[in-house]
Amino acid sequence: MNNSRILVVLAGVVLFAAACGSSALNTALDKARFALNSCSITSTAACTDAVNQANAALAIDANNLEAAMMKSSAQATSGGFNLLTLLSDLASQSGTDSTRKFKLIHSVVGAAVSNIADLRSSIESLTAIAAPASTNESYEDYYFQLGFLQMLEAFARPTLVAQPTNTSAVTPTTVAAADKTYTQSDFLDADGNLILGGIADSSSNGWDLVKALRQNYCVLHNLRPAGTTGFTLGLLQDLVLCQLCIEVTDTAICAKPAANLTAADFQSGLVTTCNDFNFTTCENAGPTEE
Repeated sequence: MNNSRILVVLAGVVLFAAACGSSALNTALDKARFALNSCSITSTAACTDAVNQANAALAIDANNLEAAMMKSSAQATSGGFNLLTLLSDLASQSGTDSTRKFKLIHSVVGAAVSNIADLRSSIESLTAIAAPASTNESYEDYYFQLGFLQMLEAFARPTLVAQPTNTSAVTPTTVAAADKTYTQSDFLDADGNLILGGIADSSSNGWDLVKALRQNYCVLHNLRPAGTTGFTLGLLQDLVLCQLCIEVTDTAICAKPAANLTAADFQSGLVTTCNDFNFTTCENAGPTEE
């Protein structure tokens, strides 16, 4: 996997090689490339233009991979997700504690994100097209972009719903059933998509992201009620509370630090202290599965 190429694809700042000819499809792709090159979290009008031009291309070729990837990048950026910066920031955290990944990712994205729904749209723009064949030169780029966006949503959606800014009060009960559904599907899908995107094993650049997905999903999955799959909404709310309140002593943000939470503070009926989320057991968790 060429990580530098993936970085520019995710950031949406590269001008793809111009296609030959003067068809309506090529014209729309050219315009989308041009708009995407100006798209940023502070220049969202250009992002909207890129989405519109990508849609014009997709109206002609519904499975156009380049159009879908540009549309996805523009939508995520429009919502405040500076993908290049996020990837760089997360890479700089390589080797940091997976047991507080919800909190870490929330701290990275919380200041800039304006619309979490745009991240969901950016994922759906990629899943709406036919997946590329393994012989396609953009095969790994497609899967890495999709897996990275799903990983971001898995950690960012529930934490941003529970705490919209880094100084807001943490209210885990605002994480709703729909948020849990998206989060669970992201945990299940992002793992495999990042692998297809070129993160082959623990020696690969980006393995930290895969490990964090597996370990955090594992601690949720292990506490699920007998006979159920995935994890419950209450368990997700409880883990979000535990992670966002790690070492927080400001009572305007968290009524108690995570270490002081007791059974009465949790929603699932399955957690009595934050230590019930056993990350040690999940240290070497395998691929996420229901």
